[in-house]
Amino acid sequence: MNHFLYGASIPFVIGVLLYLLGKGRAPLLMLILIPLAMAFAGTWAVVPDIPRMLGYFDLYSRLATDPRINIFLWHYTLDQIETESSWYAVGIALEAATLMGVALRELFRKEKS
Repeated sequence: MNHFLYGASIPFVIGVLLYLLGKGRAPLLMLILIPLAMAFAGTWAVVPDIPRMLGYFDLYSRLATDPRINIFLWHYTLDQIETESSWYAVGIALEAATLMGVALRELFRKEKS
């Protein structure tokens, strides 16, 4: 879960910065592209874990010990320092709630005008 959170956090932080630089306005394109980029980056970050999910434990073992899988958004490094925690799910939920809040704010602004 932490790999997905850290991967999705990269486009999320970029989106927050763009939102703040845009004086609290989020165009429709941004509201579409940021969640898509978050889903893609989060999925990219967990690619090395897919063999384990499919039952290919030999391949997973080789990947888990190879530092080159850091290309998947620091997957190897995170595996070395990770701990199990339910806070990762909370982080993903907070990111999703923030995106929904921004989208609702933009919708209310459009309805007012």
